[in-house]
Amino acid sequence: MLSVSTDKTLRTWNLIKGRCAYVTNIKAVAHIVQWSPSSALFAVVIDKRVDIYDIATGGVVHTIDYGKRVNSIVFLNNDVIAIGGDSNDIHLYDIPNKHTIHTFTAHENRVKALQKTTTHPDITGDKVWLISVSSDSYIKVWELDLTELKREPKLIASVDTTCRPTCMSVRTFVDSNADENSSQPSATLTATAADVVSDENAKTSSKKRKNKSKEKANKKV
Repeated sequence: MLSVSTDKTLRTWNLIKGRCAYVTNIKAVAHIVQWSPSSALFAVVIDKRVDIYDIATGGVVHTIDYGKRVNSIVFLNNDVIAIGGDSNDIHLYDIPNKHTIHTFTAHENRVKALQKTTTHPDITGDKVWLISVSSDSYIKVWELDLTELKREPKLIASVDTTCRPTCMSVRTFVDSNADENSSQPSATLTATAADVVSDENAKTSSKKRKNKSKEKANKKV
């Protein structure tokens, strides 16, 4: 396991022994760290940049300058990473060739979180679903073909949360009729059923309660 913290270090953890195995001084405060699907690479986000590390060498093999604060990243496969941040665009970046494949406008405000899934029955071939949430209140699901990433992705779902999401988690539901010995996830994934944590939910509920109290008071008068 990897972790980053405000002490400007990247730590590698031995989960069997329950202790830190290595400490790397990265000389900056990072706020995101994520493995590639094969675990051959991992990405560390420091404000506006994404450093790509190779596990074989332990060093940075490439740095991506996003230009604005990066809020979320997700590896679409071992070679392509999607980046979202303080803009309304999502960048698809080719790591081996070190260039942006495609940039598309996903929202009307900053992108707060990204997730991907490949387990839905409607996903075929080399396609993946990329789920994004934004401060514009929308959760969106995009279909991307990994063999044609220069094409504009297809928007297949959009939900207005009526609040300002700050993060999300995409849940794969287990089919109760599936073979209990199977280790494969069920194909019944509701990609838009994201667990959204909003900094506005409490405020909205509080306002509703206050308005109801006022209405009751006015009726009594």
